[in-house]
Amino acid sequence: MSDTVLLRRWFSEAALVLGVAAAAAIVSLEALRGSMLFNVALVDAGDWWRVLSGNFAHLNGRHLALNLIAWLLIFLIGRTWMGTGAWLVYLVAGCLSVSACLYWLAPEGAFFGGLSGALHGLFAVIALHQMRAGERLGFVLLAVLALKLAYEGYYESGVGTSAFIGVPVAAETHLYGTAGAVLLFVLARMPGLVGKERKRTS
Repeated sequence: MSDTVLLRRWFSEAALVLGVAAAAAIVSLEALRGSMLFNVALVDAGDWWRVLSGNFAHLNGRHLALNLIAWLLIFLIGRTWMGTGAWLVYLVAGCLSVSACLYWLAPEGAFFGGLSGALHGLFAVIALHQMRAGERLGFVLLAVLALKLAYEGYYESGVGTSAFIGVPVAAETHLYGTAGAVLLFVLARMPGLVGKERKRTS
C-alpha cells in the first residue's frame, strides 16, 4: 500500500472518528440537548431530525464519555474490516433501527438519548465480518454480545451502568441497534447494496 493511499485512509478514518465524536458532543450540549433527544410525540409534531439526533444526544457528560470511549474501541477493533463509507452506513442503520423500534414501541412521553444502541450494532457487524473470514475472535465477540443482550433482556436494565452515568439505561435499544445492523449485514451480501467490504489489512 503506497504512502499516499495510507495517508488518505488515515485521514478518512480520523475524520470519521472525530466527526462522530464532535457531532455527539455538540448535540449533547445542555443548550441543544432538549431539542435533540428522541421523543415520539415530538417526532409526530414535526421534529423529524430527532430520529437521528436522538442517538447522538447524551444525557450528561459521563454518558457521553462512556459512549465515545466505546465508539473508539469498537472502531480500533474493527477498522481493518470496513471502509469509512461502510462504517457510516452501519452506524446510521443502527441509529434508525433504534429510533424506528422506539417509535412503534415506546410510550409517547418517553424520551431517549445515546449512541449505545448503534454501537452494539457496529460491534455485531465487526464480529460477523471476522466470523465470515473464519477468525475465531469473531465467534467469541458475537457470543459475548449475545450473552450481554440476553442478560440485559432478563434483568431489564444495566444497573451498574445506570449507577455510573446517573441515568437509567434503555437496554432495549442495544437489541434494536444490533438487530438493524445485523439485518443490513445480511442484506449487504447482495452485491451493490453497501460499499465494498474491506479485507483485513495491516
